[in-house]
Amino acid sequence: MKKIPFIIFLFLSLACSKDDETIVESDVIKITSTPPDFVRIGEIVTFSGNNLDRITAFKVENKFGKIIEANEREIKVSIPTVYKTSFSLKAYDGFTAVESIPLKLLGTYPQENHFTYDIYKIQLIDETQAFCITNNNIYKSINGGKNWTLQFSTNLNITSIYFVNKDVGWFGTMEGKLFKTVNGGNTFTEIFQSIVNYQARPIMDIKFNNLNDGYILNSKGDIYKTENGIDFQQIYDYPHEEYGDAIEFRNIAIKDDFLIANSEYALIVKKPGSPNFEIIDFEKSVWDIQIVNSNRIYLSTYWDDSLRLLKSNDYGNNWEVTSNTRIQEFHFIDENTGIGFAPNEGNDYHIVYETNDGGKNWNHQFKFNDFEFGTAIDFYGNSGMISGMRGKLWHHILP
Repeated sequence: MKKIPFIIFLFLSLACSKDDETIVESDVIKITSTPPDFVRIGEIVTFSGNNLDRITAFKVENKFGKIIEANEREIKVSIPTVYKTSFSLKAYDGFTAVESIPLKLLGTYPQENHFTYDIYKIQLIDETQAFCITNNNIYKSINGGKNWTLQFSTNLNITSIYFVNKDVGWFGTMEGKLFKTVNGGNTFTEIFQSIVNYQARPIMDIKFNNLNDGYILNSKGDIYKTENGIDFQQIYDYPHEEYGDAIEFRNIAIKDDFLIANSEYALIVKKPGSPNFEIIDFEKSVWDIQIVNSNRIYLSTYWDDSLRLLKSNDYGNNWEVTSNTRIQEFHFIDENTGIGFAPNEGNDYHIVYETNDGGKNWNHQFKFNDFEFGTAIDFYGNSGMISGMRGKLWHHILP
């Protein structure tokens, strides 16, 4: 009989302890929903769970994510600016971190470290290696564009660059000179100079199909070809006596023996299997051009007094406006998937767009800060970079 009071006491103690645990458990801040596979900067993400109205802040390192609305069971937060593709979004109750949510990024995000001078060209060689140029310098990255080191410097004005792999590449200059490296840019050797009527012509663009088969374009519209990566022979002489000397050529795009070069108001086209070149006149300035494959070419130009992206499915004979979205520079990784950017209507900054239907629709706008402007785009696989004025760089991840 003496044991009965003790048993009753033990039972009551256990019951009270269980109630206390229930109270403590119900008071815990807990996110129970599965995080999305990918997010974008500025995207509003909804999380569900318990006691979420007690979350006072979300942070990624020192960047705050804005809480849009919250209640006990649901909270919405805007993804802040981040500088890497994988990161943890931490939830805080006051100064205490109570949750850490692993997330992966899609779309555009800025490079944390950048240059002082304008970056005119950028090229991605593989997942880790990339090159870019400023006025007189070539920079190299070996960690996907996160950090850059000065690889080569010259007193000439660099206008173009192209690497076929991490070791072999070329750069052209305003003085019409072409240089080649076989050791990743440690040293360069002059191999060619573009001179027309005793005047040096800037080398505006360089493209190669492989180590040996390549082309260069000068500002006059002359095209040179090499079959060994060193010796260049002129294969086209643009008829300036017919079209005038004011036309300046900008870019050349190739796909095997299919070739298109663009000036402000004209295209030079050499179709696959044909030795002949033809000129296609444009009334408005052509900015950029890309051959995706033999059935699809894209170019950006002024159309109806606004920047537009056009496409052709017949080697450039006919062109179709893809949409009413303003596109100036662009890059496609296949016929349908690509990005482009253009200035806003007030020309205060650039806006990056993304398409997955060949330019019919452009989504996921990313606005640069005021007075931030892009200069060029390049991709390796679905990972790309945008170079910009005043040394700015941005990354872009496609789905």
